[in-house]
Amino acid sequence: MNDLRKKCPLCLNDDIKLIEKIKTNDLESLFLKSLKINIRKPLDFNLGFVNYQICNGCKLGFFQPTILDSEELYASLQSLGWYYPANKEEYEYATRFITPNNKVLEIGAGKGAFGKIINVSDYLGLELNAGAAESAQKEGINVIAKNISDFRRDQKEKFDVVCLFQVLEHISDIKNFLADTIGCIGQNGKLIISVPDNEGFIGKLTNNVLNISPHHQTRWSFSSLKKIADIFSLDIVDVHRDRLSHLHKSLYFQAMILRHVFRQKQKLVNLDFVFKMESTVALFIGKAIGLVIFPLMSVSKKLPGGHSITVVFSKK
Repeated sequence: MNDLRKKCPLCLNDDIKLIEKIKTNDLESLFLKSLKINIRKPLDFNLGFVNYQICNGCKLGFFQPTILDSEELYASLQSLGWYYPANKEEYEYATRFITPNNKVLEIGAGKGAFGKIINVSDYLGLELNAGAAESAQKEGINVIAKNISDFRRDQKEKFDVVCLFQVLEHISDIKNFLADTIGCIGQNGKLIISVPDNEGFIGKLTNNVLNISPHHQTRWSFSSLKKIADIFSLDIVDVHRDRLSHLHKSLYFQAMILRHVFRQKQKLVNLDFVFKMESTVALFIGKAIGLVIFPLMSVSKKLPGGHSITVVFSKK
């Protein structure tokens, strides 16, 4: 077992706050119940607790000791069908910063969904899940099964735009990963990073197995993303926050009801019976409210923040 980190893995600040101690048995139960996935076998962890901590400097949230995910876990997630969505709001947003003559690298390309929609002649995707990379290749999308560290070591080419869509939150060795990523960008090139917005509703959900360890290693806010620019001497070109989508409307209203009606204190994991009952009621009411309120929000264009925040950086 690793010791608790004494410093933030991003900014190396030693002002760290312990937020929550999570039983690994509870994590195992959540994955089994929510996704029918046994995480004990592929991960082989024998830890008693995982600690969720936040850096008081850059506001990065991170889990420690690190329970590294595995290709077997992603293969199981891939079988769920919806894990690699064909369309995301951040895809459309990112295309505004890409021109047809740009050379584009996407890290964590999945099945190549973004590669399908961008209009460029030179696209390459990197993907750790060999099954997903193979699926992309069958669709004629240039995705290879390789990590960024090996790619940068073997290839010296530079790209005009490098994209990370829902990738950075999976990384524990953040600084080396970002150094390798930024090393692939040419001068005045762009880095586009999209992550779950920990300041939005997604950061307020309890028992959301896809936003906790071992699936996610870190949780990001604008403050922590801004710190990337400071550390690596990048300029911030633009910032975009998703609007609430119809896919997440029930979860959004459930979170609001739990917080403001049942006065539940925010926890990442809560398997208490009372919370389970209140959560079930809140979801039922949230679905009903969503059916009525969400269309009105959409028409009035007053939707609250959604799943992700995307930041466009420029390399000096």
